[in-house]
Amino acid sequence: FKMTEDKEVTSQIHGFHMLINDLKNENIIVPESFCDYKKNNKHERKHKNLEDAIVHIRTEEKHRQMDQLEEAKEITFKANIAENEAHPSKNQKTNKKFFKN
Repeated sequence: FKMTEDKEVTSQIHGFHMLINDLKNENIIVPESFCDYKKNNKHERKHKNLEDAIVHIRTEEKHRQMDQLEEAKEITFKANIAENEAHPSKNQKTNKKFFKN
């Protein structure tokens, strides 16, 4: 949404309120994970139209999902390593050294 000089302010505010009501009626809620995104987006100097904002938000969501998937894979990988270290296989030699006094 962008305010313009060629229209009355009251009509633009009314249009903005209509847009907000449409979003509420569709139960569109921005997740808490977008808090940083929202802060960064406020500081950008380039104005975006609605289509650009939608594309940008979808891209951001895909990146966050990929990050979560990578974290889950990493946790699983670490769990497998810990499990393998706890139970040495039959092919692995155990290095037992006995010292005589």
